[in-house]
Amino acid sequence: MKREIPIGTGAWIRRMSSTRVVAVVTLDDVELAEPVAAALLEGGGDLMELTLRTPVALDCLRRIRKSVPGMRVGAGTILTPDQVQQAH
Repeated sequence: MKREIPIGTGAWIRRMSSTRVVAVVTLDDVELAEPVAAALLEGGGDLMELTLRTPVALDCLRRIRKSVPGMRVGAGTILTPDQVQQAH
């Protein structure tokens, strides 16, 4: 059974249109997730893609979403349907 995931494309399109840079980040240490996202936000970047190339990437994604509320973060380098569900 295929599950449809609603995507608020209007909000993301507006957000991406208003920024000049999307930071693409790969983290291999969960402890770096919050400070890296906070530093990007402090420097004026509020949109980042966190690649799912490391075993701790999903934990990093969750930590950023929880601890850095001003940062808009999405998952990238998604290779499997399971990763789509896990990143949601």
